[in-house]
Amino acid sequence: MADGQWHKVALSLSASHLLLHVDCNRIYERVIDPPETNLPPGSNLWLGQRNQKHGLFKANQLKLGEGG
Repeated sequence: MADGQWHKVALSLSASHLLLHVDCNRIYERVIDPPETNLPPGSNLWLGQRNQKHGLFKANQLKLGEGG
C-alpha cells in the first residue's frame, strides 16, 4: 500500500468475525470472541497507518460520543 496511491480500506467487526478489505479485496478474516462494547463515554478511538520502511505513523483521533 505504500505506492503513493489512494486505497480503499474497510475493517468490519461483527459479533463473531473481523474482516479486512483493501481495494474491495478481502485480505484477512478471523473468528473472534464477542467484542467489548461497554466503552465509557468520551473514550478515544485512533485510526491510522504505519509505513514499515520509514517507521512513520499517521493517525486521526475520534472522540466517541456521550452515551444517552
